[in-house]
Amino acid sequence: MSLGPAGDLSLRLFVDDLPVLPTVSNQIRRIQVDAQVNLPTMCEVEFADPFFLLVEEAGLAIGNFMEIRAVVGDNPVGEVVFSGQVESVEVGFEKVTGRVSRVRGYDAGHRMLHGMSTKGYPMMMYPEIAEMIGLEHEIPTIATPYPTVYPMTVQSNESDWDFLVRLAREIGYVVYVAIDPIAGIPTLMFAPQTPAETAPPPVPGVEISPLSFDVGDERILNLKASVSGAGITAVSSARGWDQTLGAPGLGEGPTIGDSSLNLVLPEELGAELGGVNQNVNFTRFAQNEMQAEAASEGLAFRMSGAYANVEITMRGNPYCMPSRALGLSEAGVLTGEYTITAVTHTFLPTQFGYRTHVVCSGMEDRTLAGLQGAAEPRQTSKLHGVYPAIVTDSEDPEQLGRVLLSFPWLDPLYVSNWARVVQAGAGEVMGMQIIPEPLDEVLVAFGNGQLDSPYVLGGLYNLERQPGVPWEEAVEGVPMIRGFTSRLGNQLLFMDDPETPGVVLNTTMGASTIIRLSPETGIEIITVEGQPILITSAADVTIESEGAVTVNSAAVAINGEGDVSISAEGAIEITAGGEIAISAASINLEAEADTSIVAPAVDITGGIVNLGA
Repeated sequence: MSLGPAGDLSLRLFVDDLPVLPTVSNQIRRIQVDAQVNLPTMCEVEFADPFFLLVEEAGLAIGNFMEIRAVVGDNPVGEVVFSGQVESVEVGFEKVTGRVSRVRGYDAGHRMLHGMSTKGYPMMMYPEIAEMIGLEHEIPTIATPYPTVYPMTVQSNESDWDFLVRLAREIGYVVYVAIDPIAGIPTLMFAPQTPAETAPPPVPGVEISPLSFDVGDERILNLKASVSGAGITAVSSARGWDQTLGAPGLGEGPTIGDSSLNLVLPEELGAELGGVNQNVNFTRFAQNEMQAEAASEGLAFRMSGAYANVEITMRGNPYCMPSRALGLSEAGVLTGEYTITAVTHTFLPTQFGYRTHVVCSGMEDRTLAGLQGAAEPRQTSKLHGVYPAIVTDSEDPEQLGRVLLSFPWLDPLYVSNWARVVQAGAGEVMGMQIIPEPLDEVLVAFGNGQLDSPYVLGGLYNLERQPGVPWEEAVEGVPMIRGFTSRLGNQLLFMDDPETPGVVLNTTMGASTIIRLSPETGIEIITVEGQPILITSAADVTIESEGAVTVNSAAVAINGEGDVSISAEGAIEITAGGEIAISAASINLEAEADTSIVAPAVDITGGIVNLGA
């Protein structure tokens, strides 16, 4: 296929693999194909259509398949520059040119732009996620392996396309749909940009490849190339926090890339102009140091490609497609190789025919659309603020006190990664340990607004899940009771009612054991259903009182493994309604004064009885 000025190269419209009839093709006023990394390719065909019938005659109803091929003459075989589906049909009127119809189509990537999803992908690499999504949309996928495994990757209310673009940009990859130039079969690509060094070597004055150019050759109609060190640094950095280790995750990536190769090196520009400063990015807050390193390298790769910008308008060239490399010679310090970022193929049959506009700008788009932000992926829905959630699991496999969460308001099937729970006073071997249970409603905030970084701030009551102390008892004008109740009814209550102030410790909501500390009645220990009270000590037990000590019981037993001593500074009185029995190996009665035994009768019986004075 000749690409020289004498070549009769044009763009032709095919519908369902067949060229449209001359009655349709002769009315084509314009064909334009816009292809760019990280965006689905778009094609627009404009017809002169006096009766608004050509769209139907051509079979270009919404949903039908269309192709644009670069062909020579009437040869139906050529290079496919677009293959996709019709997505919109438009009619218009201009005073000078009359009625027109326009048809817009998009490549297979458009399927991934329909609808938003919230999903979690645990323990997966980004290329594995890309393959899974490509399979869901029935698009053959080529995903270049990337070694980092992410504990949880969350698609946060995003279209599948925007989600993949976000993942790709984070690690220095691009997303696009490549088209087989002969068969027109689409393939979803999730990969680094093609290295610029793969471009055919630029040889001045010799056309050895449709992707090799020199300034001034006949194919080039307009060329502008530049390099800039504005804003560039020698090192790019992403940051994060390792929740498992409780330590910062810091990554650094040198500004080295392979999408632009010329005599000016981005790392040298960064060192010369930026000094020791770093380009620090918080678009994504990493969850560990490995993720921070990956994000830093991706950021550095994007920055390294953005320092150079090459734009060429040339005679029609179907070989120029995104993520292909071209060579440029006789361009001074800008002589080198560059990877194509964006291409526009335009065919105006009544004006200049077929032309191609190429942009090589790394992954940071410098087209007008890019400057306006239209070519950037839509930002992930940031969740700034606090949100309700439901606990689904509290059995943390790593024993870190984390929980799993669902967000029924967001997606009924999505379950978060393990979320840490805020604990009052948490520190080394100290602080609260209150873990919410499954079905509990909790209040959640998200680190950096990222859905994959939840923190549980606390629990919430609702109509179905009420506290252990009824609100009508806890609040009477002002809070009267503040407390904590566990699942089995163990309670710690702070009573601020003036009539019954104090602190109460209950089991089973006070139905079994009660310990009450009161400024008025002192300390009470109560067992309700026959539970014993046991005091055990490995050392002495001392009971001291400035008043009387009273023990009332159905029976009292005092047992000592050693001696038992009862002493008093005053009298000791032992009174019984029945008999008093004293039994011992021997009994000694001693008194410093008289000893009296008074009774109606006294019996003394013994083997030998001695009475003396």
